[in-house]
Amino acid sequence: MTPIQTIHCFATVAAGIGGGLAPMPGSDAPLLVAVQAAMIQALAVQRGSRMTAVAAMELALTLSATMAGRHLARALLKAVPGLGPAAGALTAAALTEAVGHAALAWMARAEEPAR
Repeated sequence: MTPIQTIHCFATVAAGIGGGLAPMPGSDAPLLVAVQAAMIQALAVQRGSRMTAVAAMELALTLSATMAGRHLARALLKAVPGLGPAAGALTAAALTEAVGHAALAWMARAEEPAR
């Protein structure tokens, strides 16, 4: 599996969480961070990078925190009957995709030789 396929796979899991497994606004955030941390660890293994579970969780929390405004918008959209689950699923998947690509960029930068 390529890193991009890994990101898509975890984004699909995130969509399921955001779309229906955690219907209360904001209640899915801890689950999504855990999914994103697992994705970051999987990406690190694929790249042959060393990353502990704690480091992956810290990176996922940092990347997710930068998207807090989007989480708030998603929470508000989830309150709208009928629109909520779809908005939650799409936003969770998009945020997880963004975190995955940001993590790949971070790993690539960390592997570059010092200048």
